[in-house]
Amino acid sequence: MAGRIGIALALTWLCAFTLAGTAALARPGFYIGVGAAQQTAEGDLDGTHVYRNSSDTVRLTDGKLDGGSIGLAAQIGYGINNFLALEYLYADTKHKAESDAVSGKKDAELQTQMAGVRLTVPLGQRVEAFLRAGVGRYDVTYDEFSVTGPALSKSGKVTFRGDGTAWGAGLEFFFNELGIGLGYTQHNYAIDRAKPESSSEQGLKSELTGAATTTDVMFTFHF
Repeated sequence: MAGRIGIALALTWLCAFTLAGTAALARPGFYIGVGAAQQTAEGDLDGTHVYRNSSDTVRLTDGKLDGGSIGLAAQIGYGINNFLALEYLYADTKHKAESDAVSGKKDAELQTQMAGVRLTVPLGQRVEAFLRAGVGRYDVTYDEFSVTGPALSKSGKVTFRGDGTAWGAGLEFFFNELGIGLGYTQHNYAIDRAKPESSSEQGLKSELTGAATTTDVMFTFHF
């Protein structure tokens, strides 16, 4: 479903080139927004991987995330002109996760960040389409998915971290300085390190790769 939303928004943005006939209300300068987001993650974060450190005192396990709950979204940007902006996008959602190595569902959190450029095309006096692209940073935190101690008997949190690329599309409706936007962002992550609660951050022997998605509704004030 999320993929279909992304395709539809991308097609809408492309059609804007032929439909646009009036000046966009987006303007040069700063803008800041907050809203709600829902996220998914697929790929190697599937709950089948187990990692141990060299001294065999820490076991790290990833988990397969469910659809999650509605979380926080935020953005800040600077419009260079009516059609190009620099933008930072952040989203944080809570999930339940399962792993082959740990019994039961555990709490998890997915944080996505993207910094890049935003291209805008007007669809009318009060609506515009946009396309964004850039680089991403990803943190996935699991409760009780890290096991420590000589007998590997004490559980705790573990955060998997990585980087990647991202692109997205959406629509924004304007009411004077206030913009209300609907966005969809596709993330391609490569997780190569992990931070157990009880020890320092360490690199993974092999990367966890896959895709995550963010669907957001944003309320943005344009200065």
